[in-house]
Amino acid sequence: MEPFPSGYREDLFQRAEKFLCFEDFIQHALGLKPHIAWSLAGRTMMFNVKSHFWEPEILQSVGLSPSKLATPVPSGMVVGRISPVIASDLSFSGEVIVVSGGYDQPMGALGAGVIDPDMAMYATGTSECITPAFQEPVMSEALMWNNLCTYDYTISGMYTTVSFSLTGGNILRWFRDEWGRIEVPGAIFGLRLATKREQVLRSLLEGVAFEMKLNLEILAQSGIHIDELRPIGGGGQRALLGYSSRPMSSTSP
Repeated sequence: MEPFPSGYREDLFQRAEKFLCFEDFIQHALGLKPHIAWSLAGRTMMFNVKSHFWEPEILQSVGLSPSKLATPVPSGMVVGRISPVIASDLSFSGEVIVVSGGYDQPMGALGAGVIDPDMAMYATGTSECITPAFQEPVMSEALMWNNLCTYDYTISGMYTTVSFSLTGGNILRWFRDEWGRIEVPGAIFGLRLATKREQVLRSLLEGVAFEMKLNLEILAQSGIHIDELRPIGGGGQRALLGYSSRPMSSTSP
């Protein structure tokens, strides 16, 4: 079977100098040799999270040379210094170093203080994400069958996965856009004459909570134990939620 569908632009593929993600593309735009953090490289599905090299068998199957990809490095590594001219154009003064970062959710987890096993970040944004930290790569069937992958964490020597629900804050936006108008939705089951607007809103939030509880159960089945969830994102704002911003128990996501 051909690695690409018919009609794809092979001429552009062959002429391309590099295939980059956001992190390494920005470095390239700054005049630096592109590097990509291990946690982000894992998202390409071409990176071996155990050897920390691009996987030769996968690259060969799609006709891609490692030279056309960024150099994988751990998070937090200095990958270059911006030239004085470019730094001046960006309104920086003095020497500017560029450090490898990583995939957004593990970066958010590090910012939330997730530095030990048994801890996890709970990102409450457009989508809901639980990002734990653990010591060894986990390749369980429970993760695989639920489309959850294992990546390098932003702390060297640790790993993570991103268990998620694509429905999160976006369902609240839907509620705002649709229920804030005169129109009435016509496909919500279980409505009664006594059903109130706030009850529908509560059901949406509870639906997201149960979905994330399922993600916690999947992680537990894979041996990833979580004692503490640290919320970030719009949903973690105290003024919005109306409750303490202290870490939440994993038994009540």
